[in-house]
Amino acid sequence: MGVLSKRKKRRERLQQMIRDRVAGNDQIVVVLETHPDADYGMMIACLDEVKLADARKVSLKTTKP
Repeated sequence: MGVLSKRKKRRERLQQMIRDRVAGNDQIVVVLETHPDADYGMMIACLDEVKLADARKVSLKTTKP
């Protein structure tokens, strides 16, 4: 299995985990926390998965280096 395939599987697992947590509770806030040096594209890919998981309340946070 290639690197891209593994990353896609991890993002899909992230989506399912979030979907399971927010199911039936629209008050849950999903916080996506990234390091300042993290790859921007990966953060956007994760944010896309959060949206696809039907999370209604999302907060973005950057960790302190």
